This record gives sequence, C-alpha cells and structure tokens, in this order.
Amino acid sequence: MDISTGNWFNYVRDNVLTEGLRDIGLPEFVIDYLEDAMPDASEKAKVYIANHWKKSRGQMADAATIPALQYEVVTFLMDNMFRDDVISDKPEGRERLNPVARTVTPYYTGGVDGKPVVRKAYDEEKIEQNKKVAFVITNIRNALDKPQGAWRKAFMKAVKALSKAGLPSEKVESLKEYLRSLAGKNFHFWLNGYSELVAFLNDDATNYELIKGEEDIYEAQKIAIEYLNNKEDPENILHTFDDGSYWYNLNVSSCDVEASRMGHCGSDSRGTLVSLRKKLHKRRESSSYVTMTYSEYENTIYQIKGRSNDAPDEKTWDHIAWFINNYDVTSVEETGEHSGDQEGIQEMIEYLASETNANFHGSIEDRLEKAEDYCAGQIERYTDNRDELEHGDVGYNLEEEMNDIYCYASARYEFEIDLGWTGYSATDTGYIADNPQDFEEIPRGYSGMREFASELDIDDMMYEMPGDDGDWDISLRNLVGVQPDDVPAGSERPTTHLVISLYSNETLSVDEDGDVPEFDEFVDGMLEFEEDTAPSYKEQIRQNLAAGGYMAKSAYDRSREEMMKLTHLDKWHVKQAQGGLEFDWTADDGQPLHTYTGKFDSARAQMYGTGTGNRMGVNPDAVFAEVFGYGPRFSFANMRGTNDYSVQFARELSSAITAHLKSKANAPGQQKLDFGDKYAGADPMMFLADDTDFVIFQDVNYRPDGNRERYPLIKIKWLYRMRVNPQSPPEEFEIIQEIAAFLNENEELVTAAADKIIAMALEGHSEKINKRRDKIMDNYQLQIQINNAKKIYGDVLDQYGDEEGYGSTAEIARKVYTIITWFEDNYADMGEAERYIMATKFIIPMLQNNFRSYSEMGEIDRNTGRPVMFDELVPHQVAKMGGQPVNMVTRNESIEDQISRIDQMLTEQVDIRLYKMQLDAVVSSERATGAKKLLTDELRSIEGVTVISVEDSRDLATGADFTRFNIKFSLKGQTPRVEFINKRLLPSLRRVDGFEVKDWSPPIEITPGKKLSELALPFGGVAGALGAVRYGTGPVRTPSVSVQQVADDWATNGVMDYDRPMANADMQYHEMVDASELFPYMSKVYRNPKDAFDADYHHFIKNGPQAPVYVAVGKNGRIKITGNEDLVWFAKKSGLEQIPVFFSYQLQV
Repeated sequence: MDISTGNWFNYVRDNVLTEGLRDIGLPEFVIDYLEDAMPDASEKAKVYIANHWKKSRGQMADAATIPALQYEVVTFLMDNMFRDDVISDKPEGRERLNPVARTVTPYYTGGVDGKPVVRKAYDEEKIEQNKKVAFVITNIRNALDKPQGAWRKAFMKAVKALSKAGLPSEKVESLKEYLRSLAGKNFHFWLNGYSELVAFLNDDATNYELIKGEEDIYEAQKIAIEYLNNKEDPENILHTFDDGSYWYNLNVSSCDVEASRMGHCGSDSRGTLVSLRKKLHKRRESSSYVTMTYSEYENTIYQIKGRSNDAPDEKTWDHIAWFINNYDVTSVEETGEHSGDQEGIQEMIEYLASETNANFHGSIEDRLEKAEDYCAGQIERYTDNRDELEHGDVGYNLEEEMNDIYCYASARYEFEIDLGWTGYSATDTGYIADNPQDFEEIPRGYSGMREFASELDIDDMMYEMPGDDGDWDISLRNLVGVQPDDVPAGSERPTTHLVISLYSNETLSVDEDGDVPEFDEFVDGMLEFEEDTAPSYKEQIRQNLAAGGYMAKSAYDRSREEMMKLTHLDKWHVKQAQGGLEFDWTADDGQPLHTYTGKFDSARAQMYGTGTGNRMGVNPDAVFAEVFGYGPRFSFANMRGTNDYSVQFARELSSAITAHLKSKANAPGQQKLDFGDKYAGADPMMFLADDTDFVIFQDVNYRPDGNRERYPLIKIKWLYRMRVNPQSPPEEFEIIQEIAAFLNENEELVTAAADKIIAMALEGHSEKINKRRDKIMDNYQLQIQINNAKKIYGDVLDQYGDEEGYGSTAEIARKVYTIITWFEDNYADMGEAERYIMATKFIIPMLQNNFRSYSEMGEIDRNTGRPVMFDELVPHQVAKMGGQPVNMVTRNESIEDQISRIDQMLTEQVDIRLYKMQLDAVVSSERATGAKKLLTDELRSIEGVTVISVEDSRDLATGADFTRFNIKFSLKGQTPRVEFINKRLLPSLRRVDGFEVKDWSPPIEITPGKKLSELALPFGGVAGALGAVRYGTGPVRTPSVSVQQVADDWATNGVMDYDRPMANADMQYHEMVDASELFPYMSKVYRNPKDAFDADYHHFIKNGPQAPVYVAVGKNGRIKITGNEDLVWFAKKSGLEQIPVFFSYQLQV
C-alpha cells in the first residue's frame, strides 16, 4: 500500500467512519446530558468522554468501592423494596450480599400501624417466586462489578425477569425507576471527576486535537487543568507596555500556577496577586517575571518578588514604578522578608523610592519616623507611672549608622541622704563636717571615692538598674530637709546632704517595622527598679553611712545592732535583708524550712484533683494551688510557696501562747511576757501580724524511690519569719525580743500552730478528694454515671440505629454501649486502680462527649465486649499508685453466698431475725413426769433457740398422744431457716434422751417491724399469694413455658410464646415465672443505696409486686432483665417463689 492509499484510509477512519453519540449504545440520559453540557465541543470530543465512561467502574459519594456499592444496592433492595421476598443468608456486616428466598413472613419491630403481626409460612408458589427475586438481585449485584456501559442491558434483563416472575407491576416499576436513578448517580459522580476536561473540550472545538492520542483519561485531565490554569482573561489585563509585557490581575490571593512559574509560595492573604507577564514567540502561554501583592482598599503593595523570591530583574523596575504611580499606591511594605536577596531588594526599594511618591516600609526615613513615635510613647508611659518623688528619668536618642538605625537608651536615678551635718568644707583629701568631732571624713579623690562608694554598696545599687553599662556620681549639697516639729516656721536651717546620682545606658536595635521592643523592657526595668529595688538599697546605704560614722545613728540602727547580738537564741537565725532584719525560725538542721509531719495522700490528691471542668488528674502545682489557694506567691530556695496564711498563723500562735501561759500561771521559774504598759491587754502576735511571714511550700520529688512511673511525691514544708524595718516603732523591737526568747524555750507551740493551719487546709481539700473518689468507689454514684452514659449512647442508637457499615455512627455507638455494659457487669470486682481507669478514661469522657471512640480507646474484644486498652492502662495506673500491676479479681461464689455478701454490704448494723414454728414429738414417760422443766431447759440450750412452750395434744386420726412444742429461734441476717432446722435444730433434738421428733411446721418470720406475721395470708404475704390471685384473672397456661424456652422459640422460629399480656386492675403481665429462673440474669450487686433498698423492700413485703419484671429476649438468643430488677432481689430475699413477668421480643439484646 502506497503513501497516498494510507492517507486515504486515515481520512476515511477519522472523518467518514467516525461514530456519533447515538451510534455507541449509550443510555438516552447520557446522550442528552452530554449534548447539553458540551454544546461547543466536537462530536469526537463527546464520544471520547462517553467511551471512557462506558469503560469506568461504578462509584458514588457514599460507596467509593465496588464492594461498598454492591453492599449499598443489595441491602437497600433486601431491606426495603423486596423485604417480604428475600433475606440475607448472613445476619449483618459486609457479608450481607447473598439474598435467599424467604419461607416465612418477616418480623416487623413494633408491628404494622401499631398492631402486632403474626408471622406465617409461605406456600410453595410464593417461595418459588421469592427464589426468582433473589436470583434477580444476585444478577444486579454481579452487574455492578462490570463496566458501567454494561449495566443498561443487565438492568433491563432484571426488570423483565421480575415481570415474568409475576410480581406486582408497581414493584416492577419501582425497581426500574431505582435502577435508572442508580445509573444516573454513578454517571454524574464519574463525570464530576472530569469537569475540567469537559470544560476544556467545550472551550474550543479544536482542543480535542490536544488530547486525541491520550488513551489514559487521567493524562487528558492533566492537560485540561494546565490549559485552564494558564488561560488568561483579557478583561484582567491592567496595562500593556511597548515591549509586549503587561500587568495581569490574577484576582486571587493564592495561585498555584503563579507559584509554579515563579518558584515561590504564590500566596499572600493581605491582597490580590498581580503578575508582570509577557508572551514569548510561538508560545501559547505567557511567562511571569514579577509577582506583587496589591490591596486596592489600602492603596498598598505588600510584596514585590521576582523568581525564587529574589529581587525582580532590574529591567522590570520601571514597570513596577509605573504601577505604583498610576494606581495611586501610597505605601510599599516590601522588606525583603522570605528573600535571600536582601541587597537586591534594598536596591530596588531605593530606586522605586526615587521614582515614586509612595512611602516605603523599611526605608531609613520610614523606620526613623516610626521609631521616634514608638519611643516617645514609651517615655509617656514611664512618666505616667514613675514614683511621685521623680527620682528617676529615662531618655533615648535615635541615630542612623551604616544604613541601619539604633536607639541609645539612658536612665538616671538621683536621691539625697541627710547626713545631719550643720555644714561642710573641702580639704585636700575629702569633705569634713563643721562639727568634725562627730563624723568621719568623706573622701573626695578618685580612689578614695571609689572605696567610699564600694563601702556604701552604691555599685550594687547601680547594677540593679536596666542597661548594660553604668556609672555613678557623689556630691555634697546643703539643703533644707525635713525639720523637727519644734522648729518654728522661718527658722529652718539647711543641713548637708549626700547626693548620689546613678546612670545607665544601653544600645538597642530598631526592627524593620520601626519598633523598639527592647526599649519597652528598658522602661519596665526602670519602673521596677524605682518601685521594688531602690527603696531597700537607699535604706541600706543610709545604714552603711551610720555604721561607718558618716552620719548619726537612728533609733533603728541602735536596736538593730542589739538584735544582731541575739546569738543565744539557737532556734532563730537573724540576718539583714532589704534594709531590715529577718528572724527565721530554724529546724533541727539549722535551716529555716520545716517539714509538715501530718498525713497527706499526695498520690490521690493528684488522682482526684480537678482542673477546669469535671476531669480528674492534675499535676503537683495544680494540687498545691487547689489546697492552699492562689494567694500571694513567695520564693525561697528555688521553691515557690504562698504566704496567704500569715494572719491565721499569727492568730493561732497567739492563742497557743495565751493558753500555755494560763496553764503555767504562777508556776515556779516559769517565764512571763512583759510588753510594758503601752501594750497591756493587747495581743502582741497580732500586733506583729503585718510583719509576720508564714509561708507554705511544696517540695516535689518526681522520682520517688527512684521510680519515674509513680506519681510525684509531694511534701509540705513551711517557713516562719518575723521582720522589722526602719519604719517599725521602737516598741516592736522589744516585743520581738520577748517573743523570740519565749518561743525559743517553747518551740512545740510553733510546730503545733503550723501543723494546725496546714491540717485545716488539707482537711478541706481531703473532703473534696473523698467526694470525687466516691464517684468511682461508691457503687451507687458509679451506677448513676453508667446509667447516664447508657442513656446518651442509647439515644444515639435510637436515632441512627438503621445505619450500617464500618465506621457508621450506629456501629461506633454500639461499640461504646458494649464497653459501658461490660463495665456495668464487672465493676463490682474491680479495685481502685481499675475503677479509676474505667471512670477517667472511659465513663467521664463519654459523659462529657469527648471520648475518642474512633481511636484505639474505642476498640473492644468481640467475644467479651472488654475494651482492649483497659488491660494496658490498668497496670500503668497501679504502678503510678506505687503498687505492682494486678489482674481483676474474679469471684467464684454461689448465688446464696453472693446474696449473703450483698446483704452484709447493705446492712450497716447486725440484722437479727426471729422465727417461730411448731414441732410435734413423743416424749418418754420418764421425761414427761416431773422433769418437763428440765427437758424445756435442755431444749433452750440449743444454739439459736430463744423460747420453748409446751402443750399436750392427741392425733385425731390415730388417737396417739404427743407433745407439741412452740419454738422460737433467732438467726443472723439471711441465714437460711431450713438449713438451721436440718443442720442444727433436728440433730440437737435427736441427741436428747427420751425425745422423738414426729413432725414440724414451716418456720414463719416474726421479726418486730416485719409485716409478714401480721398478714392473714400464707408465707410471703401478698407476694406469696400473688400467684393464686393472678392466675384467676386471665387465661391459664398449662403447662407454663420456661424463660429459656421463650428465648429459644423466639430466636429459632420467630415465635412469640406470649404475644398478648393478661391484664387486671393492677398491671399487665405475660406470665407468673419461678423467681429462681431469673436469678442468673440479676446484676452482681444491688445498684441503689441501703436506705432505698430497705424502703422498697418494706413496701414489697407489705403490698407485693405492683408491676411486672421486664425481661427482653433477643433474636441473638440473649436474655436480659431490663426493668424492675428490684423485684427479683426482693423475691430472693423473702423466699417468694413466683413473680409476674412481661416479655419484650427484640432483634438484638
């Protein structure tokens, strides 16, 4: 074949023989949609889309895989459209894909229209029809595993087969409509995934030529996306330059295409992106050269970047300047951020600044102006907050150096101290007072002045000022200071003052925004210095001057010297601090910290401490704050404490001192406290309260016994300190000396007062901890939480129970409900660590709606319902509590032992119960004559027997004589009375000489307060007679069916043995059931508190059951008591044989 022939065949194949949409077997709805969606596309483009759809697999939003799609369709058909005809051969899960014919009518929960439906078996004809329905559904399921192009024929066959099977026409039409909708949903879901390709082909009929060779539609989609992203709207071209470049408004703040072209992020939320572009020769798309972020509303350009965030090419700078000038840009915020070309950015900014009138952020002029405003604001803040005497001052100076800006911050602090000199004169070596015999000379030379400043600690004070460089200056000046009260006005005389000036400075940086944040810190440091540091240093310098003989000593100076000599008081440590004296009460090791010796369970404080909300578990800092409050904090030896209890401690210590003195009044040699007439009747400790510190600290060991797994060990420590300062009145020194000496001899008073204050705080906290712990350890409170959790997730199941599939809301809720139920069934056997994990990791998060059910916390053992994480978390918790990991205790008790144990739990005091019975016996003549009193005494000696009375009688049938004994006996709690008779009473009687037991009556309880003995009914009162009463009011079932048989009939055959309750004036119930049949389904422990149990049990004994026990039986074969379980407990305790039961038939229990 020559070349011309080959070209001819290609022409015929591509043009003459080209198929159209209607030639390739498409459903009509596909043809119509593609015609409407692609009006400007070529026919080949439409066929291209259609052929790829025909080869695609089905997929919908809620069914992303073929198995998921099959599950969605098959379960819908089985559970809705053909529920009466087919059923799955699997009960649940993804395996529900195999429909089989029904042989009986389905069960409808709740009936139909509120009426119960009795299930019936289908005849053979209906069963055969159902088999055909199952076959059709199976074929539909199989068709879904094929390409969508094959569905049309398969669906048509399915509809035709149903029609032939004789199903009602409305069902056939419903299926037809459903399958049409199903095909439509899948088609649109598929087509939405290629919306860009459809838009691309419809944009230009010739665009098909760009993808016609692509067999892979994904590659065609990529070409379409790139085309659309690069397509430019002529309306967005802002200006075109003579060189062919143009500014293009992207109209977005983020653009992946621009990012790819330019090699930067292509995103800035502060404005829209504007791109400088140009189309090169023979290229369909343009190229980008500059990207700017422009805000039209703020007339601001935030960024100007070239490729890779470098400065744009210098050839583009005039285009950028054109944009700034023509779009009225007033501010350019480009600073070179994110750029590695800072030098190029700066050169561009300088060029643009010279060519435009915009203000350029980061330029020297801009930064200077902003820094000036910034620093001026800080000066204003300082002026508003500095001390009233205005000893201090703060300043700054801004300078440009080497294309950058620096702030030179400075501070000055000046104060005077009155030396008390009447005047002074200068000598070669220093300054002397006019009265030199009273004062030392102050040196004036450089070295002498330095030594003088060091002696006064002036250097130390200067170093406390903010800044990294400082200096000081000292001078003398005659000033009129504060005069004594007796100096008349106009007679004031100046005295010599020592003037001390301190200076500091620091060089600070100005950032690109013109801010000087370090100047903030400088000003804050100066304000803090003036308020907190300077006063104590000034006082210390004054004291140093007095100590050095440069000025007269004050009364405080003289008292201070005396108190520093109190070295004989071994319990006190006296030291100078902050211009005053501190008296620390020391421990045996000579240190001021003392350890609280009382009881404090720090592990449980951390377990049951609460932070925000209702969570449990906090760290040591939070424990300390919760115990001792959030009052003033106090630092000592790298520990933080609180001195919020100082006044309480002073009051407690004062009371202890007073009580001690009263108890020792007039004792020989007993020390007494004498504070002088001024304080007669006053409380000296409360007088000192303002100058007393009682500080409580926490000392935390994060590795107790070297074990990091344990809760940190928290110890409580305390410090007791008295203080005096120059402002303290002279009398206070006397009081402190008296108190210090007294307590030194009675140190136990301090320890007792400290322990009492701490114990009171801990006691209040302990009450909170116990209440929180009760939520876990108290069965009643724990059951309330479990009930609330069950209600929450039970409501979820009620709302979403119809949802199916892994990860559905219903599936998650079922798992969580299973976890709750497992805890309910097992918490009675759990220790504290297990209950703590159950509550804090599961129940409480469930109640607060933050349980991570989708994580591993929500995973369960499918066989038991036990949460899989429980066994991992419990040993860790046990280890944290300081114990060894243990497994849960499993009790192997009989029902009777459990009942006995439970009764002991419910009974706080000893429960003694009285019974009476009659016993007939033949007594020998020797014992009956004259020794009857001895016989009754012997019978009374039997353990438990309390009263014996005797009466002679004769058997009316045989005429034989016998003796009737009226016996009363007592038993503890619920000890079985029959066991007492068989194992204790009768064996004891058989050992009595001349005594033969013939018969006895059942024992009756006659405990005072019990109502059984007062009722004219058989044993059990109303409850005991209930069986007879109930059987007389409804249809009698003979024989009755056991609970297990009821469950088996329902699970196996769907038969409701009791489908209609009988009714009387009191209640509706299905059947009287032996109480013993319900014992295996009782809870392990009674769920209510003792007082509720006693009240309800008393009501039961008096009135009998007033409602039935509700028992649910499920199609899964399980049985559960769902209501009025109390009646089963009461029946077991009272011995009642039968109780009324109402059966509830459910799909799953």
